Amino acid sequence: MLNYQTEKFSSSLKLVYYDSAKRSDENYSIIGATQNYSNSVRRDMWNELTPSISMSYKMNKNSEAGFEYIYAHQKSGMDIINRTRNISPAGLEENLLTNTFHREKEPTHTISAYYDLKLDSLGKKLSILGNFYKNNSDTEVNFATQKLSDNTLQNVKTLSLVAPQIFSAQADLELPFSFGNIETGIKFNQFKNNSDLKYFSLTDNGYISDENRANLFRYKEENYAAYFSYAKNFGEHWETKAGLRYENTSAESYTPSTGSGNSYRYGQWFPSAYISYKKDKNIFSLAYSRRINRPGMGSLNPFRWYSNPYSYSSGNPLLTPSYINNLELGYTFNNKLTTSLYYMRLKNAFGQVSSQNGLSQISTYLNYYNNNSFGLTISYTDTFFKFWESTVAVNASRQRSEIFGVDAQSQKGTSLSYSINNTVTLNKTKTFAFFLNYEQSLPSRNVNYYYHNFSDLSSGLKVSLMEKQLQINATVTNIFAQRFRGDIYFTDSVHHINNYWDGRSFRLSVNYTFGGQKKRSRKRRSNLRKRKGFKLHLN
Repeated sequence: MLNYQTEKFSSSLKLVYYDSAKRSDENYSIIGATQNYSNSVRRDMWNELTPSISMSYKMNKNSEAGFEYIYAHQKSGMDIINRTRNISPAGLEENLLTNTFHREKEPTHTISAYYDLKLDSLGKKLSILGNFYKNNSDTEVNFATQKLSDNTLQNVKTLSLVAPQIFSAQADLELPFSFGNIETGIKFNQFKNNSDLKYFSLTDNGYISDENRANLFRYKEENYAAYFSYAKNFGEHWETKAGLRYENTSAESYTPSTGSGNSYRYGQWFPSAYISYKKDKNIFSLAYSRRINRPGMGSLNPFRWYSNPYSYSSGNPLLTPSYINNLELGYTFNNKLTTSLYYMRLKNAFGQVSSQNGLSQISTYLNYYNNNSFGLTISYTDTFFKFWESTVAVNASRQRSEIFGVDAQSQKGTSLSYSINNTVTLNKTKTFAFFLNYEQSLPSRNVNYYYHNFSDLSSGLKVSLMEKQLQINATVTNIFAQRFRGDIYFTDSVHHINNYWDGRSFRLSVNYTFGGQKKRSRKRRSNLRKRKGFKLHLN
């Protein structure tokens, strides 16, 4: 990182590169009238070179403007060997062996710009922010599937191009008055995506395009939002805040190959309220909020990602958002002990559902459940002997789900997880530290899932040298090499998951900062990548 700063101007240049690989072992079985057993051994590879530049300029004592540009050149790949065993209701057995070679190039561009204006000396301020994000994911997948019953071989190549584009702009006002603080603003988001999949089968005459399996998809979504909040303190003990946000969304999708399309528009109100009481070292609080959870592009896109000639995963353009109502009662003592009792209502939730039909396994996304959750969280943070900081956290909850539109068996039950994080400073200047963290999730049930026990132990060292300009971190994760295991219950079948994603790893990072450690240009990017989830992997 290279920094430069004067009284009015500041800039930062940063370059990040990483290169990594891991091995995964995924097992997915469906036990019902038809039995299907799938095992995939996969090697994932990816590297990325990301230069970025940010600048800010203070025009006068009341106004400041700046921008940031990030370019990420990403390459990734997967080599997969899949073995599938299928047993029909009549007891006939078929075995498939598939070798897959997957390569992707994904250049991305992110541009952010802001302008801040102080309106008076009392803290009133106008902030304007704009963001633009674009990438072009170019992917080639080659797979060869051997059907062992007759020893036939099918060679397939798919070429896909996914080109999302996101633009957002917002303006925010902070208005402190003697009678309370007002915050208000507006925001606009536009999301576009064009997807193109070509499917080719190898014949004696070379690769022939299969138009029945090709796919084009166009999607556009626009979101308009406005919000208002009011906060006021009453004396030394009481603090209150209430807000209201309105969002109006319009979306349209179109599949040229079938001539089918879908469009919808909806508007929703999202209230929030907070009140707290502080007395000595004690803080009591009560909060309510309503939120929206929109499906990502990978959940909406009917694009078919083939794992072999018989099976694929796809999104669902008819998917609609889910809504969350949350009520929370909290207590904090001495900024060390924090407890929270909460209730959460999740309505119209969506998830991925797989079905089996002979050799074909098809996965898509559906709105199919509501969920009620009651929970308690407790955390305690303290420092012992001046050099050992420890945080212990526990989360316990009970869930009850209502399932609709899918023949699934609801798995109401409890869940319990805890974590213990420790950092030990090894010298008086606090430039050398050792950390050891452990977390565990005990077996739990939720919706139509049963999750087995999962734990993780990680450890490492943190070193700061040269007045903190040189930072060295060494970390070992998932020391016990834990697997993720779960069961999914449907009326006519049970699906079993047993996966190892090679979480055990050693990571060494070195960061050196050139220039002074004074105030840097402000980073004000929106989270543009949160809707980027395009790829789905089918076991």
